[in-house]
Order: sequence, then structure tokens, then C-alpha cells
Amino acid sequence: MDLGLRGKTALVTGSSRGIGRGIALALAGEGCDVMLVGRDRAALDESAAAIGECGSRAAIAVIDLREKDAATKLIEQVKREFGMLDILVNNAGATKRGDFLALTDADWEDGYALKFFAHVRLARAAFAKCLADRGKTDGVRVNCIHPSIVETDRTRRRIKAEIERTGATEQKIREQLLREFNNPIRVGTVEDVGSLVVFAVSSRASWLHGATIDLDGGEIPVL
Repeated sequence: MDLGLRGKTALVTGSSRGIGRGIALALAGEGCDVMLVGRDRAALDESAAAIGECGSRAAIAVIDLREKDAATKLIEQVKREFGMLDILVNNAGATKRGDFLALTDADWEDGYALKFFAHVRLARAAFAKCLADRGKTDGVRVNCIHPSIVETDRTRRRIKAEIERTGATEQKIREQLLREFNNPIRVGTVEDVGSLVVFAVSSRASWLHGATIDLDGGEIPVL
């Protein structure tokens, strides 16, 4: 199936590893050139090399999106590197986990700076009219994908920590983790997320707009 993405330019934040890297590789596999964004240069270089193997072009931006002028600088770099931007994937953000009463104001501020305000600034800098209601008339589709538990380095660190804390086997910890997420059919993969993103930004999904998609393996909400 031709998704009509060959020759498009995509910007994927948080693309040095995990879900972001999976999304970037999926887009590259469909012929997109990709601007990779993160704070770990070595990891970004590895992602860029993998994209090159797909036959697509990659550029790298080592930047802290929590900084207020980061979004403007990033879009300017995209224009210099590629001359245009077709697809923006706001993915960056790993908030600190912990007890509600133990987390400090600084922890909350840091999380919102990256997972909320950075996304707002970047969307504003990339597409002046990219909010869903305005996108209908401006030809810019805006959608949200909400993945559940995904097999990433962060998830594996969490599992390892629980094994060390409890002495339980990895299988037991993984079973417990699925129960905590309301029993999805399995832990997701970055490829699962990347495949959905590729479809959502393609011409095949032209009627998909203003949607939030729960990619959760059939989680059963606790009533």
C-alpha cells in the first residue's frame, strides 16, 4: 500500500530512542526524510545511521526543548536542512515517576515544561494554525495517539528495578505490570506506535482529524 509519504519531511521529537526512534524509523521506511531531536548526540547518531540504511535522509538537532526559544530555533534548523516541513510528531517527554506527595514543585514544572509547553511552542512555531478546529480550513490535520505500556529502555529499567526490589522473576514482574495497566493483550512495541503514526500522517488517513486514539492493546478500564 502506497501511503504517499515518499519525499515528505518529518520532525520527530524525542527520537534518540524508544517510541520516538521507532516512529522516526517507520516514517523513514515509507520514504520520509527525518529531523531527529533529542539531547543525547550519540543516540541520535545511531538513529540517523539506521535511517540512512532505509535510504532516507536524516538530520540531527541536539536541543533541550524545555528552553523557551528552542522551538523557534528548531524550526529554523528544519528549514535550513530540508527547506520545508510536512509532518510534526510531538513525542518528547519523560516525566519523573514517584509518590504524589514526594514529588516536588520542580519535578512537576520540569515535566510540564517538556511534555506540555514544549509541544505547544513547537506546534505554534511549525504551523501557525495547526489546532484541530482551524486545521479543517487550512489543510493541517491534528491527531493524538495515546500509547499504553510499551517495551522501551525505560520500561526495561522499571522491570529490572522491581526484580531487584522484590526478588521476583522477570515473568512475574511482567505479569504484574500488565495487571497494573488493566490487562492489555501484551506489552506494546515501538513498531506498533510507529505503524499507527505512519498511517495517521498519510494520505490514506485524510478523514482522520481531531482524534485521540488509545493504542492500548485492549485495556479494560476499572469501573
